[in-house]
Amino acid sequence: MKKCNFFIKKIMVGLFLISDRAFATDWNQFAKVMLGVGGALVATAGTIAGVNWWLTPTDEEYCRQLNSEISHIAVTHEKLVNLCKSTFGWTTYSFDLRQRLMSSFSETFLFEVASENYKLHNVTFPLHIVEHCKALERSLAELFKRIDNLNRYYSLDALQRKNLSSMQTLVRLISRLSEELELVKDYLMLHQAYFALSENCYKAQESYKKEIDWVGMYSSDLYGLGQRLDACVYAKYTGYRYPYVSYVMNVYDSIDRLMNFRTNISYNYQYLINWTDDFVSKLKLITVALDSRYRAQLVQKERDQLEQERIKLEQKRAELQAARVRLVAETEIARWEAQRIEIERNLLQLQSKLNTAVENDKALQLNIAVNV
Repeated sequence: MKKCNFFIKKIMVGLFLISDRAFATDWNQFAKVMLGVGGALVATAGTIAGVNWWLTPTDEEYCRQLNSEISHIAVTHEKLVNLCKSTFGWTTYSFDLRQRLMSSFSETFLFEVASENYKLHNVTFPLHIVEHCKALERSLAELFKRIDNLNRYYSLDALQRKNLSSMQTLVRLISRLSEELELVKDYLMLHQAYFALSENCYKAQESYKKEIDWVGMYSSDLYGLGQRLDACVYAKYTGYRYPYVSYVMNVYDSIDRLMNFRTNISYNYQYLINWTDDFVSKLKLITVALDSRYRAQLVQKERDQLEQERIKLEQKRAELQAARVRLVAETEIARWEAQRIEIERNLLQLQSKLNTAVENDKALQLNIAVNV
């Protein structure tokens, strides 16, 4: 805003000098126009400043709004922070605590955070804690700015002293809350690979819930399992020409995705690793139970593709044959046209020779008549 006002002042000075010179050279109309532009700029700057002042909350309003926001953030993450405190045994933040916590490991804590957050938001990592930490950081910066503005006054009235006290209290509250949330957030960020793998496991479990139930009931009876899985395949791929191919390929993609996330983990998440391996083994059992159907449709799909290729080749061959016929016809027409042109040229030559012979004959007759 200050830069904007400074820029407008510079423009106004320049416009004033131009208009003053214009009056000196009797450019009255030009000067009036320039002064009008300058007045418009001044009015615009005043309007911007007024709107900015009107939209900016007072210290009292800001403290009231911020206090409500802090309460909301604290309540939102109270369960998570308390879970972290009870799991790792701490009550107040300190630098030593941060070092100890970052070197500690609790898969139970990660599991409870991931499962609870997935139930509420369909994602395992609590992204809102990152957003709220940034919001607290911005609020602290704004509070320090407002406190600094009040400290510049030589004396404060009762309302200003009250606002200053409220803002100082908010600084302490935000600092304490921010330290705890930042600690929990950094610990969770350290284990992002856990949340990525667990989220994909949850999504895969939801996608194959019915199939996994059948696997649990018919793990030793592949024939019976295959019959139960038929309904699942046709329910998910109704209208597909090769439903078993599409279904099994999707299962293979799910297995590859889970194994890729599994290889990215750097901590020994024993429960999650065992759960993932067990789930992948069940998915593989599904592919085994459907293998004969899958291979039969895969062979049929390849045959259909080959047939399509054959039809395309036949069409291409027919097009080439038609093109060859057209080319031969065009070639014959061109040859006939060349022959016609050659005949006409020969006729013209013969006609020329005939005309010459007639002329010579006339000349000869004339000479004979003269001699006689």
